[in-house]
Amino acid sequence: MGDMIRIVESEWGDPVDEKIVHHGEGYLKMKPDKEYFLYLGYDEVNDTYYTLGLILGKNPRGTSEDMVREGALNEEGEGIVKELRARHD
Repeated sequence: MGDMIRIVESEWGDPVDEKIVHHGEGYLKMKPDKEYFLYLGYDEVNDTYYTLGLILGKNPRGTSEDMVREGALNEEGEGIVKELRARHD
């Protein structure tokens, strides 16, 4: 394993009610035991990385994991996901 970096994701738990999960545009948080191809930007002020786009920035290796929540993509988005998976698998 390489160096660890801090990545800000577009999913977070509610500070008041732990049963509530907030997310941007259907984003699904990365799982610690999975591998991803990442396209990242860097925030110098906060010393953190972030994915460049909710769909294009994080691509799980393999096809068994969803990239975003069900129903969050239109037909064009589904095509992009299919193309990314074909490119990296």
